Amino acid sequence: MTAPVAVRPARVDADRGRGSRAALGLLFAVYLVVLTWLVLWKLHAPFVGDDGMRGLKLMPFVAAEGYGASQPREVAGNIAVFVPFGLYLGMLAQNWSWLRVVGTVAFASAAMELTQFVLAVGSTDTSDVIANATGGLLGFLIALIVRRSPRASAFATGLLAAGTVVMLAAVALVVTTFPRLPGLPVGMG
Repeated sequence: MTAPVAVRPARVDADRGRGSRAALGLLFAVYLVVLTWLVLWKLHAPFVGDDGMRGLKLMPFVAAEGYGASQPREVAGNIAVFVPFGLYLGMLAQNWSWLRVVGTVAFASAAMELTQFVLAVGSTDTSDVIANATGGLLGFLIALIVRRSPRASAFATGLLAAGTVVMLAAVALVVTTFPRLPGLPVGMG
């Protein structure tokens, strides 16, 4: 005698998949907002700088144009910060090729770098675009590996959720410990 097999209606599975996909999309949106804030304003209050804060380095990684060589720690940080970008894309846009993912990450990174230049809020550096795209590619490769197993995929989704919550807590800690600018009301600097 065989044991009865529980059959789950396909609609329930489809609804559950849509719900987790929507949650993952929301987490991705939160990540993108914090990432943009980090890249443009280094988690400080948004501002527009002056020409003295504007810099442009077109030669990646090496000392050029009055700028020093890219520091390995900074390059590694850029890669690490963009790994979730590729992981989110790999989990949400499962039919995308690696080239499309890298192109999307590179475009987003270049847009942030260009915005830095326009707003004069930092140094625009092609090294950052390359490192960021590399991080996105690494994240996408991780997504390709974990998508092979439903259990690993669920784990990766949970890890992204936990990582986003930890990131928000870290941002809150950093922001609340910034020194307040004199003369501004509490909460304004």
